[in-house]
Order: sequence, then C-alpha cells, then structure tokens
Amino acid sequence: PEVSGTVDGTEFARAVSQVLVAASKDETLPILTGIRLEVQGDTMTLLATDRYRLAMRELTWSPTNPEISAQVLIKSKTLAEVGRTLAGSGELSIALPDAHELIGFEAASRRTTSVLMDGDYPNIRALFPEETQIHAVIRTSDLAEAARRISLVAERNTPLRLAFSETGEVVIDAGRGDEAQGSETLQAHLSGQEVTVAYNPAYLSEGLGAFTTEFVRFSFTEPTRPAVLSGQDEILGDDSTEYRYLLMPVRLLSLPLSSGVTVFLGPNGVGKTNIVEAIDYTANLSSHRVSNDAPLVRVGASRAYIRTRTVRGSQQTVTEFEVAPGHSNRVRINRAAPVRAREALGIARTVLFSPEDLQLVRGEPAA
Repeated sequence: PEVSGTVDGTEFARAVSQVLVAASKDETLPILTGIRLEVQGDTMTLLATDRYRLAMRELTWSPTNPEISAQVLIKSKTLAEVGRTLAGSGELSIALPDAHELIGFEAASRRTTSVLMDGDYPNIRALFPEETQIHAVIRTSDLAEAARRISLVAERNTPLRLAFSETGEVVIDAGRGDEAQGSETLQAHLSGQEVTVAYNPAYLSEGLGAFTTEFVRFSFTEPTRPAVLSGQDEILGDDSTEYRYLLMPVRLLSLPLSSGVTVFLGPNGVGKTNIVEAIDYTANLSSHRVSNDAPLVRVGASRAYIRTRTVRGSQQTVTEFEVAPGHSNRVRINRAAPVRAREALGIARTVLFSPEDLQLVRGEPAA
C-alpha cells in the first residue's frame, strides 16, 4: 500500500507500549488480542482492551491527506515488533490499506507488512465517561512501589484496596475486612466524596507502569464503576487526556454471619444467589445450580476464589478455595500450603433449600 503519512518513531513506540498492556492474551477471543488504530486528520489513536481494562492513547502524525479517516485492527504482536525494530529509527512511515487487507510500516529503509485482523471491534471509546465527580491524585512512583510491596506479602491474586480520604491520604492494603494483609498510607489529593475501591493487583501495576508523568489521577463517577486513570505533572494541576487507562474495580464482599436468621433482600440480579452458592460450595464442593464449576468463574477469568472464616466454639478456621475449571480445585487451610479441596470437607456444614427443591413439596409423589 502507498504511504498514508508519517509519525515520530519514538513516540509511536511509546504509544504502542502504553496500550499493549490492555490487549487480551485470551486466544478464545481473538479480536481482543489486536490493537485498533484509528486516524482522523492529523490525530492517531491506539486502543486496546481485554474487557477488564481499556487503554487509549492519542498522538499527532502527519498524513499525506489532511482529510484522511480510517480504522484498522492490527495484531498486537505485529505492533509490538514494529515498536521494537522500526520505531527507534527516526521517522516512521505508515501505509494504511485502501482496497486490500495489508498495512505497511517503513523506517530507515526497513519495511514490515502485515495482514490486518478481521472483525467488528467493540466501541470502547463510549466506555470512557464524559464527566466524573470524584478525583484522586497520587504520586505515580509511590503508588506503584506500595502496590508492589503489598502484593509481595499478600496471598496470591488478593485485590488491592485503596481508601481515599478527605484528610489527604490513601490507605492501601490487600485482603478483606479484618484479614487485610500489608498496609501503607500515602499522601493523596481528593476532590469529591471519600471513596474506597479495589483492583486486580496486576492490572493496577501494569497500568501505573504505562504512565510517564509524576502523578496519576483516578477519576470516578461512583466507586462501583470503572475508574479512569490519567497522568498529570503537578498534584494540583490539570490532567492530560493523551493517555487514559480505564480499570474495572473488583467488587469486595466481606460478610459476617452471626447466629440466627440472616435475610438477603434485593432485586433480581444483584448477587443474592451467588452469596448462598459460595457459602454452600465451601461445605459441599459443588453448586446446586450447575453440574460443573465453569459457570462459577467470571467470564474471561481462569479461576475464582472463596475465602471463609468458620468459628466453632473457640476454634477458628480460615479457608481459601481456588475454583479452577478443568483443573484440580485446591484449598488453603489456615494459610498453609494448598491441598486437595476435599481436605476441607467438614469444616463448614450447610443445608440448602433452593427454589428447585420446592417441587418436593408441590409435586405429586413419584410412582
């Protein structure tokens, strides 16, 4: 294809590295393993998502046609290779497709041509909110280091919880309720109501690593909705929308159950059945709704975790079940090494009556 324009190679390589962290590695959803490249006039935009975080980076380029408008989907491995081998050679020429399915890159007499990916990429731009009411700003390096240190002492895959307060601090820890492990307090500037959120530690760390600004801003519409991370040079300055990283929160549920009757009340679809199902799973290692474990794991995730503290008399037992469809489920008992899930049978005991069981009462006796 003919050259469509040029862009600074170093800047392009940095842009690719910033969005690459959000590209999916799940080959069962191949379209999300690509990076979408859009051009509108002299603005180029790179976008990537794995459904749990989104990255969008805008940069300026010099098109041969100032009215150009194009959108293509490129393999993330291809763009990563271009960033490593071509983008450091000065000006990078890009040839966008016209009537064929090839895209070309050239720099310093070196060329790379690649076949484009096919499919309808989701409109992830629409997921970035136009307005946000809550903003929290923290030094990027301080938060990245604190997240790294706390993740080292926390149990694997434990979400990182960030509690921003009006006192100008953010408390970072890992865990739930009184089982929180590792805690650090950092300075932060909060505008809006106090907010407590939790994130997948790897997704948070990878996002922070993509920023080159001294400070990072968390912008929220509300705590249960995704946060938009953007960079800024001063703690009280304006943020830059050049690079934005949207991160889905982890919904934490710390639920103490006392003696007596506990009633869960709420509309359909808010998770009442999931709570009962998780409790019953710790006693029976199965679900009353489905015959296998796959539906118990969030779409796109490889496994799920259920943590419980069971009290019997003066004895307390902490268990962490790892539900991994297609593999042997494991459990940690009192934070010891993982063992087979069956080793935890008998620690908790439950009797479950589900809507399906009402047929025992309403139905006629079997012949």
